[in-house]
Amino acid sequence: MSQTGLAFSGGSIRSAAFCSGVLRRLLQRNTKIDYLSCVVRGGYTGTAYLDWKYRHGKKDDPEWHQEFFNYMRSRAGYCCNWENPVAAIFNTLFAVTLTALVSVIFPIIVWMSFACPVAYAVDFLAGHLLRAEGCTDRDEGTEEHECSVDANRRILLFAILLAVTVVRLHVG
Repeated sequence: MSQTGLAFSGGSIRSAAFCSGVLRRLLQRNTKIDYLSCVVRGGYTGTAYLDWKYRHGKKDDPEWHQEFFNYMRSRAGYCCNWENPVAAIFNTLFAVTLTALVSVIFPIIVWMSFACPVAYAVDFLAGHLLRAEGCTDRDEGTEEHECSVDANRRILLFAILLAVTVVRLHVG
């Protein structure tokens, strides 16, 4: 008695589609699949097949095979189904907006909730020390603008920002 093993490789969604075609052809030829191994995207097809098989009493039946592949085909464009252009445009805009919200807007909001209070606290605690007293305004006829901050003030600023960062990392 020979047994048949089938392995579905990974890769991309194209791999899942290819694996689906291979599985369909094998089932059309009434090949009994005894072992199934799947990785990554090939697992989409493999797990869907096994789920349907176990829901139908572990029997391979051409009737539910057709139903299975029709179901897979009807769900293939679940993200952006371009057979309905209005829904596809809406889904695309929704996906782009959600991506921008999660990757750009939320991090800015979270960062601002930390940066603004820290900037205020640094200004409140050490602002008078950080502002250089030796700054001179530009003279009417010169382009030079002198303003120097001594090394002690720079060290103090660095120490304050380092302390706030360390506290923030340990608290949050």
